[in-house]
Amino acid sequence: MASEMRSALKVKTPGRAAEDVDPTRLKLLDTAETLFARHGIDNTSLRAITAAAGANVAAVHYHFGSKDELLREIFIRRMTPLIEERLRRLEKCKGAAKRALVEKIVAAYVEPTFEYDCSQNQFGFNRLLARLSLENQRERTDVFHFIQRDGNTQFVDALLAAAPHLQRETVQLRLELLLGMIVQALSIRQESRSGSANRALVDELINLGVAMMEAKARSL
Repeated sequence: MASEMRSALKVKTPGRAAEDVDPTRLKLLDTAETLFARHGIDNTSLRAITAAAGANVAAVHYHFGSKDELLREIFIRRMTPLIEERLRRLEKCKGAAKRALVEKIVAAYVEPTFEYDCSQNQFGFNRLLARLSLENQRERTDVFHFIQRDGNTQFVDALLAAAPHLQRETVQLRLELLLGMIVQALSIRQESRSGSANRALVDELINLGVAMMEAKARSL
């Protein structure tokens, strides 16, 4: 599944391997992520990014083409390994006891987010996601959701099999709501990095996710 996800995201393109280790490109990505999270996308100019990165504006156009494409590359860099790990754990859910299946699927979706967050030191990216959500940057958050679309579809399929009382549209909506809670949780956990506090937060998200997926849909 991971290879399918990488193909769907089109992360591998001709010359990309060399770009991935290009020091200027990496510095621009790191700097843009930090400044976007701190000041917002619209309040951060390409000149501010290049000045902080010790590069010139031409370097942004050469490596990315535009500010929005730079943002898209930030999303891809941060999200691809996370989605691959989610799908790897989802695969392990096969064969689980029916009564525990929903919880295992939800845990496969939630837990890698926080483990990856700690191991990759991506607190700036989490603040960026929270800022985009709070500022209602719909066009830009759509990129975030598009990148996750194929992975989410596989989770929806698995949840439908585990919770057949729900319609696909209901599961999709509830997974989106869970994702929104994850983003907000990531933004508030900056103040609390202790292992026990983080585990409690993850457990609470899993409990909420399971409750959502097991609840009956209300008739409208």
